[in-house]
Amino acid sequence: ERLQRALDDVRASCDAEARRAVDPVSFVHRYRRADDQELAGLLASTCAFGNVTTIRAKLDELGERLGPSLATAAEDGPGALRALR
Repeated sequence: ERLQRALDDVRASCDAEARRAVDPVSFVHRYRRADDQELAGLLASTCAFGNVTTIRAKLDELGERLGPSLATAAEDGPGALRALR
């Protein structure tokens, strides 16, 4: 209970939306379907090491290349590889 109150206090004291908007995790929130969100989270966490601006730019490019559904792209391995070349 104390931990929950402490975490709630931290969340209430910052602008969570603004923080998320500049974090690589924002890539996850582009997608509505749970399977797309899972893959977006995996990709974001795999890439999230280093300069946040660069990471976000690469995730933007990745999303553009793979299209509106990461899960659909992942099911078509050869097509995904062609899109990433």
